[in-house]
Amino acid sequence: MDEADPRAKLEPFQALIGEWSIEMTHPMVEDRVVRGRVTYGWLEGDRFLIQRAVTEHPDFPDSLCVIGVMEGENDLSMQYFDSRGVHRVYAIGFDGRELTLERDAPEFAQRSSATLSDDGSTLAGVWQLNEDDQGYRDDLAFTYWHGRGGWCRFWWCPRGLGRRGRCPVRGDPRRASFLIGVGRLGVDGGPVAARSGGVDTGRDGHWRSPFESAVNVPACVEVHLR
Repeated sequence: MDEADPRAKLEPFQALIGEWSIEMTHPMVEDRVVRGRVTYGWLEGDRFLIQRAVTEHPDFPDSLCVIGVMEGENDLSMQYFDSRGVHRVYAIGFDGRELTLERDAPEFAQRSSATLSDDGSTLAGVWQLNEDDQGYRDDLAFTYWHGRGGWCRFWWCPRGLGRRGRCPVRGDPRRASFLIGVGRLGVDGGPVAARSGGVDTGRDGHWRSPFESAVNVPACVEVHLR
């Protein structure tokens, strides 16, 4: 592609296309991880990249961003819009490894740097804020993971009942939690719902963890990732 074509500047962003799970931490919600998801996709013609993000916390806005070379300009920028009615413009760059954003605004400057992992499965970075020229400080830390899916096998003890079912696995499998909705398993004759937590990684692509059920039945789950 001709380097003069604005689409050439967007080629590295192909590595971000798809849906990602998000985990964020912020000083205003200390000791809490805010989760959400973000998708990247091309507008028809591949001259603009559209980023949509939603979060699970009411104090964190949903957003839409348009990334590309705007008419009359030569460099990439990102137009940011969110559910609060905020509109901001950032300089943006991505070389396939490091993603950078910067906004040099009076009294409220921002910058961010994030690194894509070698296997392209995670993007981790931090936003920094400079208010009233007091110097930059860390603000929002974030990690993106490509969503993954798989199937799970679980056992109810002491009866040793075994079942295999589908379960979505989102985010880092080392810290993922997932909900298993099960029909009648013969556990006191009733339906069961269970959530895992604090998963320990086993061999690559597989993990196993104890978890608690809604009826307090000791159990173990093994998940195989695609």
